[in-house]
Amino acid sequence: MPSLDPAVPEFWRLTTDHQNRQHLRFAIRSGAGRWTLLVLGTALVLGAAGFAHWLTQGDGALTVAGWILLGIVSGGALFAGVYCLGRTLWARVDYLLGETQLSIHTLSVFSTSHSEIRRAAITRIEQTYTPPGKSDPTGSDGRWVTFLYWNADDGKQRELAFDGMRTREECRWLSSLLTQWTGVPIQRAFAGDLEEADPNELPTEPGIKRR
Repeated sequence: MPSLDPAVPEFWRLTTDHQNRQHLRFAIRSGAGRWTLLVLGTALVLGAAGFAHWLTQGDGALTVAGWILLGIVSGGALFAGVYCLGRTLWARVDYLLGETQLSIHTLSVFSTSHSEIRRAAITRIEQTYTPPGKSDPTGSDGRWVTFLYWNADDGKQRELAFDGMRTREECRWLSSLLTQWTGVPIQRAFAGDLEEADPNELPTEPGIKRR
C-alpha cells in the first residue's frame, strides 16, 4: 500500500509489497511543476509545428539555409517539447529495495533501462551539496543529491545518483531510507570533503541557513 507518511517528498511514492520489500518510484504526476511542464511542452510542440508550416509556405523550395534553420529551430523546439511532455506523462524511475539487491528500472520517451546492484556490494550513502551557480534561479539555495556507491564486479567503484528534485528534504529522506536498508554509513560532501553524518545533518555551505 502507498505510504501516507507526510515526510515522503513530492513526486515520490513508497509502497511495501506482501514480501515486505520496499518499492520506490519517482514520477512527476501532480502539482504546479507538472502543469508548468505540460504547458511548456505543449507550447513548444505547437510552436515547432507552426514555425515549420510558416517556413515551408510559398512556391519556392527551401534553400540549404532554410533547411538548416528548420532543423535547428523546429527540431530543437520539438525535441524540448516532447521531453517536457514525456517527463510529466511517461517518464518514471522505479527502485526495488529487495532482500539481496537493488533493482532500478528507468523509463523515458527516448530510452528504457534496467540495472541491478548487489546489496552486499554497497559501500556508502553520500549526501552531496552544490551551492547555487550563476545559471540557477534567483533565491535558489543549491542542490542536494543522494549518491549510492558500490563495488562492481570488475573491481571498480560505481555510483548511482538519486536525482529527483534535488531538495534538502528529499536528500534527507532518501539517505535515511537507504542507510536503513543497506546498513552502511552516511557521508556528506561539500567542496570535495567527506565526513560521516546523520541524515538530519545535511552538508551546507558556511553562511547558508538551514530550514
